Amino acid sequence: SGAKITLPDKEHAKGRSGDTIEEAAKLLGCNENQVPGRAEELFSKWKEIVKKGKQVGFDLTSTEEFGGDVLARAAEILRTQPEHVPKTIRRFLDEIEAKKK
Repeated sequence: SGAKITLPDKEHAKGRSGDTIEEAAKLLGCNENQVPGRAEELFSKWKEIVKKGKQVGFDLTSTEEFGGDVLARAAEILRTQPEHVPKTIRRFLDEIEAKKK
């Protein structure tokens, strides 16, 4: 008998984006609906510290809550694909950390 091929259903795909936003929230130390606000904050700090070489304090404090597609908005802010949001956040955090040394 042939192997049965099953395509992931919508729930399964949604589960993956749920994991992605959960990971992003963990990296940013906030609730999932606060990810866009923190991503915006991270992006501007990253530009200041990494791109412009400024010595600014690095704290992410935004508590702004977003009431829409959190992952899509965070991806837009970070100028990346939704599935790359956690990787992009991690890269920004690493680059900021490296500049602080």
